[in-house]
Amino acid sequence: MIGGRFMILKYIHWALLGGTLCLITGLAGTMIGIEELRLALLCGKDPRTISCAELASRGPGGNAHITLTGYSARWEGTLTWSRNPEGAWDSVTVPLAPGSGQKCPRPRDVRAVIILSGVRNAQDLQKVLARGKLTGLVKSRGSADKYLLQRNPGIPADRCWVIWEGRSAWSSAAAGTLLVIAVAAFTLGIVLIVRTAQTETTPELAGTNVIFLMVPLTRLLTWMSALGQRWLSPGTRGAVLVMMGIPVLMVGGVLLWKGGLYSLEGSTGQLIVGAVLINTGIALSVLGCLPARRSDQLEPVAAARS
Repeated sequence: MIGGRFMILKYIHWALLGGTLCLITGLAGTMIGIEELRLALLCGKDPRTISCAELASRGPGGNAHITLTGYSARWEGTLTWSRNPEGAWDSVTVPLAPGSGQKCPRPRDVRAVIILSGVRNAQDLQKVLARGKLTGLVKSRGSADKYLLQRNPGIPADRCWVIWEGRSAWSSAAAGTLLVIAVAAFTLGIVLIVRTAQTETTPELAGTNVIFLMVPLTRLLTWMSALGQRWLSPGTRGAVLVMMGIPVLMVGGVLLWKGGLYSLEGSTGQLIVGAVLINTGIALSVLGCLPARRSDQLEPVAAARS
């Protein structure tokens, strides 16, 4: 008896731990996949040469993969980051203004911010900027680092394009594959946690649900499933979950579209919420389509006999 209870506790612990890891990994993978898919859809194979003035007035156009020319760096507004304060730089962020040859553009003239990760010191940075050409991906507009803005008061943040130097976009196939794997991992995590939580019938077992209690989404889904288990038949409960999942999935898709899946000027918040809703909608639909557990199927029979 004690051995059997220990095995149940061990199963519940690992199922909840595995489900939570799948949940977190799936959500993180979805966010990365959406960002990479967005860039893949907006980037051409070859970079487009564009001046800083043209980027400021018209944007990158249909190709976010650019080679930027005609810029002046605001040296005194440069922001560096390093894990070792006395060592080489890990990355450096440089404000750029249209026009070549300016010694130090005013903050209000800045229209682009470029992030360089292959520069280790001031000499390297000077060499890179002196080439007069910077190739990379336009990430977004209006999302400049807050510390850079504090260092350069007066920069029009909503008009500044953020560029990743030296970065190239993933292929659409690679980004799509990551998205499929991430959504599958998220759905598996939801199923593992909800199904495992439903097997707990004693206070001792419920007390092991530390991981489960830390995830509000799984608590909500389990609570809804428990209500359905109490008041609805297995078939009806599955249909209700599917009917709930489809609208949630649709709302998530709308938010992704409005959030800028095909734009560099969208809302990151809407993209995040949209990704969570899409994952949740798919998970609800899968939960509804799964066959009922044997204990669920036997409950109506036991109730009829009593």
